[in-house]
Amino acid sequence: MNAPQHPSGSVGVVAPQTAVFDAPLRLRSGATLPAFELAYETYGTLNAARSNAVLVCHALNASHHVAGLYADRPDELGWWDNLVGPGKPLDTERFFVIGVNNLGGCHGSTGPMSLNPATGRPWGGDFPVVTVEDWVDAQARLADRLKENGNDVEGWQRLLRAYMVLGERDKAHAAADAKRALARDPDKLRRIEDMINSLGFEG
Repeated sequence: MNAPQHPSGSVGVVAPQTAVFDAPLRLRSGATLPAFELAYETYGTLNAARSNAVLVCHALNASHHVAGLYADRPDELGWWDNLVGPGKPLDTERFFVIGVNNLGGCHGSTGPMSLNPATGRPWGGDFPVVTVEDWVDAQARLADRLKENGNDVEGWQRLLRAYMVLGERDKAHAAADAKRALARDPDKLRRIEDMINSLGFEG
């Protein structure tokens, strides 16, 4: 069987992975998931300083398949394949890129189609409401699993979450947390703040 052909500059053939978390996850709705799974893919290599990781987030109906193709589905290119790969804006020769299917999604992460451990049947409409904050909390656990610098990742996520969904007082607390976490690399914090300001997020 011939190897799948892929466009020049693509990361090539990739394989989805699943991270299983046995510790309960408390959701903002007040519900608790006793355990959960996240489907994800990675592209590139995490450097020794653990400072080159980039998390690509998706909208409600997309998936963790950000770039490349599957060996058994060569026509199914990642939804951002034109931007992720060698020599592309998210250059996988420089960055360790992570794509995660959001908690509650339908592409491999725990969601309504998953089995409810209390009933042995799919959650369906009983699956608890999840928020952006819940997504971030789940992603932070994956970041830990991937052995990124936990403090740095948490700081970035708190800052981004604060600008997008929290009030002014919480923004200040989150920014302070992020600055402490990124004290070793203040230029990185400045770049993140500039990016957020350019997107026009307001409280």
